[in-house]
Amino acid sequence: MVEIIRAVLPQSLIDYPGEIACVIFTGGCNFRCPYCQNPDPVEDRIKEEIEEEEFIEWLERYSRWLDGVCITGGEPTIHGERLLNLMASIKNLGLKVKLDTNGYLPHILERAIEEGLVDYIAMDVKNSLEKYSKTAGVNVDVSRIIESIEIIKSFKMHEFRTTVVPTLHDEEDIKKICELIKGARLYAIQNFSNKITLDPEFKKIAPFPREKLERFRSIAERYVKRVEVRTT
Repeated sequence: MVEIIRAVLPQSLIDYPGEIACVIFTGGCNFRCPYCQNPDPVEDRIKEEIEEEEFIEWLERYSRWLDGVCITGGEPTIHGERLLNLMASIKNLGLKVKLDTNGYLPHILERAIEEGLVDYIAMDVKNSLEKYSKTAGVNVDVSRIIESIEIIKSFKMHEFRTTVVPTLHDEEDIKKICELIKGARLYAIQNFSNKITLDPEFKKIAPFPREKLERFRSIAERYVKRVEVRTT
């Protein structure tokens, strides 16, 4: 059986807001965003496999120095029941769990919430609905995106975020995204980085200048309680 954990960052101060966390990278993704900065886990090119039992044993030994675990990818929710079991094992150690997701499998998010397996959810909202498939690199059923947004908005500790890319995003897209997530706790506008991209052509695109990011922020603040601009 192929293990779902492809890499582990033992400690991070930035991946789980306000917490010291270990970061797990799962393999595989159901999207192919051309600007993706994690192409190896997305295309499951990392050959290393970390046994879940081995990881939990390690985590138990080092849990006293951690507040929680951030599960990212790739897309963690494609692993379904195995992901939920992994989250349960982490929670059994008394640690918090943050889940990063593209929101394409709302039933997994719903179960994680209902079963008390997650403490913080961060969902990447790729673009306005009409541009979703182009931005995600696959044909997207946007009703799933809308369903996940509604599920997550009702969950206390959450954030939505968009990696903004010239050629893919403009002010109207930010407005439409924020209409979808209106009332959210936090929206993060993340500037695109062209250092590592799934599609090599996107390395030729320069990121947005700061003034454009601030313009996006001013639009988002009409809809969302708190807006952050994140740059690399």
